[in-house]
Amino acid sequence: MNEKIKLLKKGQRTALISSLISLLLAILKGVVGFLFGSVVLIADALESAIDIASGLASFFGLKIAQKKPDEKFPYGYYKAENIASLFISGLIIYAAINLLIISYHRLFTIPEINYGYIPLVVVAFSGITSLLTSIYLKKKENQLNIQSLIANSKDRLKDFFVSIIIFIVIALKNIPYIEGIVSILISFVILRMGILTARDAIFSLMDVSPSTQIEKKIKKIISSISGVEDAKHIRLRSSGPFIFGESHVKVRKHVNVSRAHEIADKIEEKIKKNVKQIESFTVHIEPFKSPKQKIVIPIKQNKGLDSAVIDHFGRADNFIFINIDNKEIKSFYVKKNPFKEKKVRAGLSAVNFVIKEKINLLITQQMGDISFHTLRDNLVDIYRTKGKTVKNVLENLIKNKLEKLEKPTRRKE
Repeated sequence: MNEKIKLLKKGQRTALISSLISLLLAILKGVVGFLFGSVVLIADALESAIDIASGLASFFGLKIAQKKPDEKFPYGYYKAENIASLFISGLIIYAAINLLIISYHRLFTIPEINYGYIPLVVVAFSGITSLLTSIYLKKKENQLNIQSLIANSKDRLKDFFVSIIIFIVIALKNIPYIEGIVSILISFVILRMGILTARDAIFSLMDVSPSTQIEKKIKKIISSISGVEDAKHIRLRSSGPFIFGESHVKVRKHVNVSRAHEIADKIEEKIKKNVKQIESFTVHIEPFKSPKQKIVIPIKQNKGLDSAVIDHFGRADNFIFINIDNKEIKSFYVKKNPFKEKKVRAGLSAVNFVIKEKINLLITQQMGDISFHTLRDNLVDIYRTKGKTVKNVLENLIKNKLEKLEKPTRRKE
């Protein structure tokens, strides 16, 4: 059983437990409200009944969503949850309007009220149960990332606060019109919930983008992959509890087809690992040559652009990093080589050191086998030095006079 199915089954069980709790509360409040003639308690029972419907919609939606994709539904059945939510939202709105009419007529009727302590105990029990259910759903929500559980968690927390209001209303039973007024307020709360549920379901069915925060997170993940120059046209769409996405990614022009596929796979893997809701993410690779480059050159003493270039990369005293935009030097800085005295594989250590500076071009006279392939794996171009100073080397680079290294200059590091 794959992870997605396990997640859906856990969500299904959680939705069922939530529905059973709502059923218990609805029966309890409905019976007591009917026996004691409390419209406000009946209104609260109706809201709990609606919670049952919402939970069951989530339950059946998650059950259908577990069906495997087929020829007719190649993207799966995940939107079954959204369809169920849309259906339930219609019931919620209908119930809210009917309750609103009943509550309005209650304003013009002042019944003899003799509640006693039983309704108070029932409301207090309902409030505490709703709070504990909200905490339970919140915990499951954090584990499963299922949107319907997030909504149910917030809904149960709302029930807790509604119970506090109803408790006060019953305690203040002798105040005229209070029951009718509060019942109307609850009706509007239910109506608002129904409208918002319908809106979310319709938006999801129309492939609404989940959130700008997730888009920003995905763009940051893509940009962190070596070789990626830019990410454009990130598109996301909700499908039940999951998200489908795609993006056009620009990579360095020299990257071959095989390497481009590796980058695309790496992007998808990293996105799925960091954004749990992602079911599928398609990457369209586009070759791109950026006018901006970050270059590193091994040097002796730090004399800025007049620094003398050293032939051995791993044993260099310093490294100078230069930012170029449209063949113009914009800035540079120098860092000491912390691996100069290292006895074994100083070159590889130095290479990993400069890669962390997000370079895309390295200029040196010699490069060992392991270091060379490490640089190429991180999509860093390697050129052979031509010129005595950094300034000379950069002039030759800008004039396309440098030789590009296509293989290591030596076998040993």
